[in-house]
Amino acid sequence: MSEAMFTATIKGDQVQLPKAELNALLKEQLDADRKQMREDMQKEFDALKEKTMAGHSPLAPATEKQDAIQNGAACVLRELRDNHKHGKPITNKAITIGDDPSAGYLVPPAAQNQLLQISVEQEILYPRATIVTLGQNEGAYFPYINPSKELDGTFDFAYIGEGATFPTALDVDVEKCVLRPHKLVGVAKVSDEWFADVPGGQPLVMSLFGNRHARVRDKKMLFTGTGVGEPLAVALSPAALSVSRNTGGAVKAADFEAMMDKHWAIDENKTFWLINKQIKSAIIQMENSAGNRIWQQDAQGKPSGTIYGYPVVFTTLAPAKGTAKDVQLIDGSAYLIGDRQSLAVKISDAPYFLSGYMALRFESRNDGKPWLKTYITDGNSLTYSPFVYLT
Repeated sequence: MSEAMFTATIKGDQVQLPKAELNALLKEQLDADRKQMREDMQKEFDALKEKTMAGHSPLAPATEKQDAIQNGAACVLRELRDNHKHGKPITNKAITIGDDPSAGYLVPPAAQNQLLQISVEQEILYPRATIVTLGQNEGAYFPYINPSKELDGTFDFAYIGEGATFPTALDVDVEKCVLRPHKLVGVAKVSDEWFADVPGGQPLVMSLFGNRHARVRDKKMLFTGTGVGEPLAVALSPAALSVSRNTGGAVKAADFEAMMDKHWAIDENKTFWLINKQIKSAIIQMENSAGNRIWQQDAQGKPSGTIYGYPVVFTTLAPAKGTAKDVQLIDGSAYLIGDRQSLAVKISDAPYFLSGYMALRFESRNDGKPWLKTYITDGNSLTYSPFVYLT
């Protein structure tokens, strides 16, 4: 008895085969169709991602540096997701080189470095400060030299004749400036679906946290840090000097000039104006007593970027317009920043394994404080400082 034959159409051709052979052929064709579908979907996704990264979306990175985050951090997140899907264990690795292991997922060096660069490029004080790398001990010690005694003649020099008595030897007033690393931490919870479905989502999270880290560190080091468990702010330092504004609630050219009279620049190249962004419109047409505009010469071009030769940095971190410290003149080189651990990210799905989320923890370890213990007083009892603010 002959085997029953079955007929089917495959790729437009009609075939007639025994049931077992026809089923095998249909399965082979189905597998091929599924593979082609996956390839087509991947091509569509890649095209969408390329379009997104090329600038057709607000999520697109602006520079090649941010592309590195897409290439580095995204592969980590994909691996985490794939390991979770296939039941593979997630490996805990140390986040930094050295004898400081901790739980978390190691971010590839390219991605970690780019995250740090995004943060630093957005920061105000860090690129201008004096940076010190802290070791693995308790901290680092630097000499405080009392600037007032250095200027007013405590170091005694005198012209003497032959056989005359030498000046009296005096003690040098040197104290310790201590930098101890403090941990700055940020945490986020993001769903697996969000990372899978949002083109450019991974670099967006990295960029957002990098920028937020920069703002928090700047605010602590420039305005609010108490020095207890956190950096000591420039504005709260005993070394800072205040200048009373010419007109209450306003900023005038005379205020900038008075602040310069009080300012002592250790490094002119690291000195800058730090100004509340709301004051920008008032400065555009500001003139000095000679009738010269101090910032923007006309309405056609861009502002010069400097006031009396010093770069201008506008910020939303400063106190409100018209209040104390809304304008500062700062020499960044007179501020010490101790770096123990640069900004790094740790990723794990352990806390939210059953709910389909991943936890991201961003952290750095650093400290900061002015290098001067107090402001400078000269022999005429006039005071100066690398940090001057308007009140």
